[in-house]
Amino acid sequence: MLILTLLFSYSCKKEAEKVTISGNVYNTIGGEGVSSATAYLYGQKVSSSSWNTTYTLLGSSAISGGSFSIEIEKENISSYKLEIVKTNFFKREKVFTSDNFSGNTYKNTYYIDPSAEVTIVVKNTSYFDENDYLKYTMENGFADYDESCGEINEYTGQTETDTIHCFVIGDQEIVISTLSVKNNVTAHDEVREYCAAGENTEILIQY
Repeated sequence: MLILTLLFSYSCKKEAEKVTISGNVYNTIGGEGVSSATAYLYGQKVSSSSWNTTYTLLGSSAISGGSFSIEIEKENISSYKLEIVKTNFFKREKVFTSDNFSGNTYKNTYYIDPSAEVTIVVKNTSYFDENDYLKYTMENGFADYDESCGEINEYTGQTETDTIHCFVIGDQEIVISTLSVKNNVTAHDEVREYCAAGENTEILIQY
């Protein structure tokens, strides 16, 4: 009788409620579905009615053929954060809450940018006077990442030789337009270099 009671009690236990976080991931250059990447799901857990500002890893999933799915037990989570990580790509983050769920599921579409390292070398090859001026503008490839190249840089005065190491959105031709002034003569030019993801490309700007 005791064994039957225990079995009955066990069978009547409520199965833990689940939530599913899934999505599709595409390469911004080319638009193909991403593989050989990983999605990490973090959450800020609420315990004893207190808010925790620290994100704890809740689960992860390999991304294959442009899709992933993470199933976890439903908990009291104030905020979720999803990170998509792939070698030679900029990391993509998305923060959301259970208010964004449809039932117990959350699905979204993500685009990730391939990253390419560049070494920008700026040289004033024929200094005239302190009024020498250069302004270069990245027409594409820059993005809102901490390690990204700045969109605009300016130089004034004496001979400049400057070297900048930074990252651009790779697997494309990067276009940099320049405006220089020497001896009251204004010149416009353009530099083009193909920057492959995962590689370091030198870009020379002379004025």
